[in-house]
Amino acid sequence: MENFQETLQNFAGGVMILLFKPYEVGHFIEAQGFMGTVQEIQIFHTVLLSPDNRKITIPNSPLATGSITNFSAMPTRRIDFSFGIGYGDDIDKAKEILLKM
Repeated sequence: MENFQETLQNFAGGVMILLFKPYEVGHFIEAQGFMGTVQEIQIFHTVLLSPDNRKITIPNSPLATGSITNFSAMPTRRIDFSFGIGYGDDIDKAKEILLKM
């Protein structure tokens, strides 16, 4: 009976994912401790491809009820960089180099 209940939960999770679209095929997400590009959204599970080319299959029930970070949802993303510069260095030259990068 427990296996049937898990199957129903994963089915319901799949319906919720397909209905509310927290992510789509091609999106890069982090969920349930895994990160990867969504390859398939099936009715019982979602398939990710990790950056190191591992195929990850996650049941839909925890995906529908847990936290998901969707790195592809927005067209732009902020990235912070920290750079050090010596006290005797030319600040304007350093800024020029950084802007060229």
